[in-house]
Amino acid sequence: MKESIIDDVMKDVRSSEENADIVIEQAKQQAKESVLAAEAEADKMRAENKQRLKDLRRQAQLDAAGRAAERRDALMKKGENAAKELVDNKNSAVEEAADFVVEKLLSQYQYKN
Repeated sequence: MKESIIDDVMKDVRSSEENADIVIEQAKQQAKESVLAAEAEADKMRAENKQRLKDLRRQAQLDAAGRAAERRDALMKKGENAAKELVDNKNSAVEEAADFVVEKLLSQYQYKN
């Protein structure tokens, strides 16, 4: 009987050890799966962040290009206005000179206005 009790206890110990081994293997497998899932999630987050940064950079470039175009247009308009003013002033000066020349010629021939 004593032997039977010892055999039963030994069987229980072996069974417990086998169960412990199974639990340990399951825990290892779950840990591996958790690591793989975490790595996959990290890869996904990196890809999303990379795309987000790319989109932000593209938007910043578009914004900068828009501001540069507005500035360029303003400078072009300012330049056009300055050129027009210069032409108008030159035309006015030419007209005054022409009037002066005509006045002198007419005064030489005694046709005063």
